[in-house]
Amino acid sequence: MRKLIDRWWWIALAAMVGVEAASYAGYVAPGFEMAAFVAAVSAAAFASMIKLEFGAYLVAAELALGGHGYLLRLPLGGATLSLRQALFIILIAAWVIQFGRDRSATIKRLRQTPRSIAIAYLALLVAVGLATVIGALRNDPGAVFLDANAWLFLLLAPVVVTALRTTEHFWRLTQVLAAGAVVMAFKTLWLLYAFAHATPGTEVIYRWIRDLRLGEIAHISGPVYRIFLP
Repeated sequence: MRKLIDRWWWIALAAMVGVEAASYAGYVAPGFEMAAFVAAVSAAAFASMIKLEFGAYLVAAELALGGHGYLLRLPLGGATLSLRQALFIILIAAWVIQFGRDRSATIKRLRQTPRSIAIAYLALLVAVGLATVIGALRNDPGAVFLDANAWLFLLLAPVVVTALRTTEHFWRLTQVLAAGAVVMAFKTLWLLYAFAHATPGTEVIYRWIRDLRLGEIAHISGPVYRIFLP
């Protein structure tokens, strides 16, 4: 019989709390943010190369608490590379490398996908591709990309199908997501308490949440605040 909470939950919880702390520290001290980003991305790349499912767990963990994906970020001239984008690139790259190493096993796993799901997935890819091309021909390509890039997550489908092969893999995934739910719940309650009691430092915390697009904090009246962390 499985434990309701196992070591994967504790590992995920510790990692998430660490990333949250690094995110805040990096916002307060920008020089630290780059070091934290490089360390997190390097660890993610190493873990994904060891086992592809580790990369899938990391992507799920970031989605569970990352808001718009900018918990950690790396300025690149006029652009910014978010932690979510970096994890996406890492997982795709790790899958491509694994495909090159063991092509037959990867193809075998993909072929186990139910035909109806595979057809629906391919149809959606074609529809998104055609819409992107037509939009680029009729409108500003840059503006179209900003809209179409939201569909890039579809490329993770074959990666996840390949990485999560057993019930044990999915159990670990539920542990990661459960840890994320706990972190978000406590973070919401902590923010509510801090702002309702005018705790020192809430102005910086508000800017951290707002600037990194981690959520929304709105004053209703008196000590009542609306805390929304997507």
